[in-house]
Amino acid sequence: MELGSCLGFASAGRLKSFDPKDLGSGPQSLPNFRCAKDWVPRDFRTACYSQQNLATPHSVDLQKPSSKFEVLSFRSFLFSFLLITFHTSLIASVSWAAFVPKNRPYDVGHYAIDMKLDVLSGRFNNSVVIRFRPNISLHQIELDCVGLRVKAVKNLPGNENLRFRVNSASGTLIVLFPLDQPKGKDLEISVEYSGQAGLQHEGFFRVADPDDPARLPLFFTMFEPTSARRFFPSNDEPYDKATSEVTVEIDSRYDVLSNGRKLSDKLFRGKKGASLHRVHWTQEKPQSTYLLTIAMGQFGVLKDSIDGVPLEIYMAPGKESRARFAMDVLKHSTVFLKDFYGIAYPWPRYGMVGIPGFLWGGMENTTLTSMRESAMTLEDPSARLQKFRIAMVVAHELAHQWFG
Repeated sequence: MELGSCLGFASAGRLKSFDPKDLGSGPQSLPNFRCAKDWVPRDFRTACYSQQNLATPHSVDLQKPSSKFEVLSFRSFLFSFLLITFHTSLIASVSWAAFVPKNRPYDVGHYAIDMKLDVLSGRFNNSVVIRFRPNISLHQIELDCVGLRVKAVKNLPGNENLRFRVNSASGTLIVLFPLDQPKGKDLEISVEYSGQAGLQHEGFFRVADPDDPARLPLFFTMFEPTSARRFFPSNDEPYDKATSEVTVEIDSRYDVLSNGRKLSDKLFRGKKGASLHRVHWTQEKPQSTYLLTIAMGQFGVLKDSIDGVPLEIYMAPGKESRARFAMDVLKHSTVFLKDFYGIAYPWPRYGMVGIPGFLWGGMENTTLTSMRESAMTLEDPSARLQKFRIAMVVAHELAHQWFG
């Protein structure tokens, strides 16, 4: 059982609005486990009974476990957690077997992405300013760059044009400097480029809402494990963490969401009189490139807070009430995880944004998790298995915010 499942049980057991009986009373409704009603979060004990006993519900005394029940103490859960972590790492190591870190001789400190999106065509014209520090003296810098048309590269602050070449076979952009750049000195370059939103759920992509044909097309990013390079030239290596900021110029009917804090949102008229706005987000703590995210669309929003942490859930307009259960899970899970890790939530806010038909259940982008919309909006208050699924996924993705 993955960590998300354990935390889903935990959240479900704590919620006043969640009755563990909602998990069902037979093998057909929950094939492996069922949580006891009197789960004790402080001592991290949960009672479950096996599939053959699911058809006969029992009350359980956590102090006197019977042969039909298994009580997990904190130590046994921690052991299970370590096994889960090892198992997940093993799977990851197998799936990443072909990934070889490039260990390039520089460290990126900051990315500043400026985006202009044509929502009708899905075409974007972008620039990214990259601040980096060489670890050795170097005369060129290699960046990851896939499927993008690079127009110009400039040296900052002087704005001098730099020579460059794109290697489509290796998916790299090589920038050449006229002179060797000294070790340890902060440098900045600007790359101007363009690209196209795809339909596959990787890089930068667009989706339609099948439940609302009148809703404008939505645009999202999905960069894990190495698809940030499909949206901006970068050192797309998980080890090289950097701060970032994102500025998007888009049709004013669109909400724009990203990592960290929103600094500004300014309306203006475009060249042809179109109503546009320019939205600026900043992420002030370093993160891996695959955790950067942008979401653009027409959203309804449900807001709350817990322990001073602003919480937001974005979904299709009109579905706000269906996200209340996920918000309840989110609030209790935030407190639970703070106690479990012994560390307060480490970011300025936390949000989840629903993607219709998202290929993945959830993606733990820093401060803004991308979620399959059905994994956070409840179809029906009596949908027992969906409540369990929502509790599991919401808690699982939130847990990533502490450790990546």
